[in-house]
Formats: sequence, structure tokens, C-alpha cells
Amino acid sequence: MANQWFKFYGGEYLSDPKIERLTLAERSCWVTLMCMASMSDGGVIKHLSLEGLLKKSGVDFDPYDNTVWENTKNVLKKLEDLQIIKVSGNATITLINWEKRQEHNLTVAERVAKSRAKKKYVTSDVTYVTSEENRIEENRVERESTPSQIAKSFFEGNIEETYNEIKSKLSLNDDILKVEFQKFILYWTEPNKSGTKVRWEQQPTFEVNRRLYTWLTRIKENYQDKNKGRGIA
Repeated sequence: MANQWFKFYGGEYLSDPKIERLTLAERSCWVTLMCMASMSDGGVIKHLSLEGLLKKSGVDFDPYDNTVWENTKNVLKKLEDLQIIKVSGNATITLINWEKRQEHNLTVAERVAKSRAKKKYVTSDVTYVTSEENRIEENRVERESTPSQIAKSFFEGNIEETYNEIKSKLSLNDDILKVEFQKFILYWTEPNKSGTKVRWEQQPTFEVNRRLYTWLTRIKENYQDKNKGRGIA
């Protein structure tokens, strides 16, 4: 079973009216289902019982305790009623729109890889790649990925690629790096008084990697000055 990462839109999760209707236990079950879907084919989870889901989600339940059981036994029905999942025979659970959501806001690397996959064809066990068409497609993808589009994708939660790139350039402690990423995101996503734009959108240009590198370089220098010899950064 593959160990796959998946796209999780934090802002959407916190503001989605469907999620707001879920209890803490039901939210835990939903996150568990997404984790399991990332390791499945097309967001379809097979042979998962309610008891198995509750156990994996860390939800305390007791089928012999009517009070506890009544509060947990309808979690799948509630998710299905909200059109978040679809439950079918043989304990099969399908996450609705899973593949569509994972295709949304592809990174540059993902879009290039997807384009390359489409350009391949096999004849007599030999794989040919139309390199010129790939070059044109890659150039198109790069042109479409403007600084503002990259920033928008970053602040919507697609930070893994940027995080790994910055981490490889700056030898900062992981804990410090994670905290500073959160501070950076909170600072640049502060809305204006009218609530129509956030701080980064008000800049004439905004290259998220450059801004992050500058931000974290200063942080690293400050930590090194304060913690010489302690091995913190």
C-alpha cells in the first residue's frame, strides 16, 4: 500500500458549512477517510467497517454502551447525507469528487509530468516521447505560472514543494522552519480593512520564494546571533 501525500485545503476546511455541521468525532473520521483515500485507487476505500473507521480515527466507542454507540454509529450516514461520501455494498466507501479535488491547482511539476504522460505512446515495446511537443508544453506551463498564481497556490495550502526547496537551501531546524512558515503565512494573509484583499495581494509584485528566503535568512541570522554554540540553527 503506497504512502501518498494529498492536497488538503485548510481555508476551505475551516469555512465549509458541511464541515461545520460535523462533531469532533465526525471530523476525525473524515480526516481519516481522506488519509485512507490517498492510499487507495481513485478515492475508493474497500472493506472498511464502521468499527474499523472509528478505531483508526481514535474515537472511543462501545457497541454495548447505548449512549456512546448512538453518538457514533451514524457517522457514515451523516457524511453520506452531506454528499461528502458514498457508501455501497461490501463496506466500500467512495469520497465524492476526490480525484477532481486532487487535480485542482496542480503544481508546475505535476502539470509538466501530466503533460509528459499524455505525450507518450508505446509501439513494439518501445516508448517514444515527442520531445518538441513536450518542450512547447513545458514552456506554456512556465508562462502560465506567474508569480501571483504561484503565490495564490502557496497561500491556499500547496506549500510542500516550496518548503522542501527552502529547506534544502537553509539549514534551519525543522521546528523553527515550520513555525516561521506559519508566521510568514499569517503575516501575508492578513486582510485589509474592507476584507477584499489580503496583504500579499496588495503588493505590485510578489515572488513567494524570494520573500520566504529573505524572511528566513534574517530569522536564521537572528537565531545564530542569539544561540551561538547551542546548535539550534
